[in-house]
Amino acid sequence: MRFHKFENFSILNLAFSLILLVVSTPLRADAPSASRPAPNPQLPTLFIVGDSTVKNRLPLVGWGDPIADFFDLGRINVENHAMAGRSSRTFIAEGRWETVRSKLKKGDFVLIQFGHNDSKMKLSMDRYSLPGLGEETEDAVDSKTHEKIVIHTFGFYMKRMIAETLAAGAMPVVLSPVPRCKWADGKIVRGEENHAAWDAEIAKAADVSYIDLNAIIANVYDPIGKAKIKALYFPGDNTHNNLAGARLNAACVVRGLLDLPKPSAAEFLRDDADRTSQEEISSAATEAEKLILPPTTQPTTKS
Repeated sequence: MRFHKFENFSILNLAFSLILLVVSTPLRADAPSASRPAPNPQLPTLFIVGDSTVKNRLPLVGWGDPIADFFDLGRINVENHAMAGRSSRTFIAEGRWETVRSKLKKGDFVLIQFGHNDSKMKLSMDRYSLPGLGEETEDAVDSKTHEKIVIHTFGFYMKRMIAETLAAGAMPVVLSPVPRCKWADGKIVRGEENHAAWDAEIAKAADVSYIDLNAIIANVYDPIGKAKIKALYFPGDNTHNNLAGARLNAACVVRGLLDLPKPSAAEFLRDDADRTSQEEISSAATEAEKLILPPTTQPTTKS
């Protein structure tokens, strides 16, 4: 059940997200223990690592939770280890990657999406990685432990996760970051911080799978337009999604998986995943047509 008619972005859009999270079915994104089978160690596992666009706290949702609804959970486990606020560097530094790496076995898969917190800017001064794919380093002091640290490039950290996944006999899949709700000349801004291009180059060099998730989602957003995309999927800032936006992004990941050469995680999708993921994407245009916005409504510009 979805209701998409708003008269105020800041309050009613947030209220809509809360209602949607309560009444939508199936709602398994944030209550896995209640509605999903317990992990079976005999099955392969799809591990997911990333930032808040992959896993978040209600009423915001990342795509790494609802994507489990597209998989046959009787044949594969799905574990979302993403954590809000993490970059490729801090995900490793905090031991979160080691938690995943230590569980990897032959036949597993790892979806890797970082970038939003890797740029050096005011909001990410305690988590950024250096730009690019080279061997450059920067001496720094950890803002929490006050210990000296060495910061490497985005490519350095991504290559490490890929290499360690392959060493365990598992299959990594690199995904470009989901786009923010930022627009220029009537189009969504694509790959704004260059991480998508770096991801593609990293995946090619390592000969592993790559999904340009940024472009897949942008292709859905562009025809709908800024105001309606903001109202439908971004209840607060221009980065984080409600459940509807997370499900759309998850469906786009599924489309990307279906396009990968076999063997791939797509072999463990539900029999109806091809159809349901396409329906989820098609519903974006349908919901946008239903949505009526006040003429004076202007989307916020926060990032």
